[in-house]
Amino acid sequence: MDKFSLRLLITSSTIFLGNICFGQYSLNAAGGNGTGNGGSVAYSIGQMVFTSQKSSSGSVDQGVQHVYTIESLASNGIDKSKSHFLVFPNPVVDILVLKNDKNDHAIKYQFLDTSGKSLLYGNSNSKETRINMSSIPTGTYIMIISSDQNQTLETFKIIKK
Repeated sequence: MDKFSLRLLITSSTIFLGNICFGQYSLNAAGGNGTGNGGSVAYSIGQMVFTSQKSSSGSVDQGVQHVYTIESLASNGIDKSKSHFLVFPNPVVDILVLKNDKNDHAIKYQFLDTSGKSLLYGNSNSKETRINMSSIPTGTYIMIISSDQNQTLETFKIIKK
């Protein structure tokens, strides 16, 4: 084998093997590293690949998918089985519905991004509030529901598609 063929083989192999070494590479919405007494962990938020096909006869979602659940992240001592708030749909595209079953007082809601920046907020005095989320980008947000005296009543994780 001559020197040119050997160089071509080595260069081609390096390029080929270099490209397949990134099999775990992904573009995520957010992430970071956490350390504590028990060790450290690296985490990421987001999906590697997701596509949606729609037609007049229906739609299908393809790609890496995870089951999303609506769960309260904090309750300040409130029994979650007696929670008076419901938010849906989650993930949300444009309109998020906030239902307040008790509705005996005014509430405030606020959406924070993963860095803690407030992106959307408002007030509600009704049993059902429709929140327009079309102005905020795709991502994962924390929705904080508080009383008019600023006491946190409920916190939800909301996913915006």
